[in-house]
Amino acid sequence: MCKFRVVRGSMHWSVSFFSSMFTVAVAELQSVCEEPNRMLIVVAVGSKAFPMEILGEGDDAINTLGAFRRKIAEQAEIGQENMKIIHRASFPGKTLTGADDKKLEDFGFKENDKCIVIGQKVKGALKDDPGFAMLVDYEKKFLTVLQKVLDEIDVDLTELEKNFLDAEKSKEMSKRMDIRLCNFTEVSMRHLETIDGMNINTEGTSEEQATRNREKRKGLITGIQRLLDRNDTYVRRLEEYDKKLAGEIIE
Repeated sequence: MCKFRVVRGSMHWSVSFFSSMFTVAVAELQSVCEEPNRMLIVVAVGSKAFPMEILGEGDDAINTLGAFRRKIAEQAEIGQENMKIIHRASFPGKTLTGADDKKLEDFGFKENDKCIVIGQKVKGALKDDPGFAMLVDYEKKFLTVLQKVLDEIDVDLTELEKNFLDAEKSKEMSKRMDIRLCNFTEVSMRHLETIDGMNINTEGTSEEQATRNREKRKGLITGIQRLLDRNDTYVRRLEEYDKKLAGEIIE
């Protein structure tokens, strides 16, 4: 079995103001191309409201709280650090809290639901900074894929634990799962090393932007470490499964 290194201020809203704002945003939803298994909601940041697709399949799907925060930050140009997301499924609404890898489906979203976001506007477009853009590009190209790979491992391991296969086939699939878990850790560790070694700040980077870049990098590293923690739980589950196959554990 592979072993792993585990590494406010108060605010008042006008009901009529938000009602009219959401009406406009919902109308915009009709122009967005519908895709199977995806859901459209409305996100309001200050005086701006826009439609957003969440859930579904594909590398660009927004299925976790972290991905949701990042997408809002990108579209509204606000920082993630003190972002507050209020899900207005019912009055007065519920603040979304949790780790970046928490699944959005756990919050009970429904089609055309509304979210109000409170956060600090970022000075200057983040995408214009080379260091920040480098981190965002890396996240889109590699880390969303990493999340998807782990989700697939979760599904396959759960199916394996149902014992639908005969003993020999179960042993074979267990070995394959062990290889997948080992590979996931190796790939994740390489990503951590790459991100840590990125030159995201230069002499021309302002101190404010440099801090923002460092926080972004820290967020990516924390996200990968949480995925490694999840992977660790799958390793323990597979070890227990193998003991059951060997008769060491009697259910």
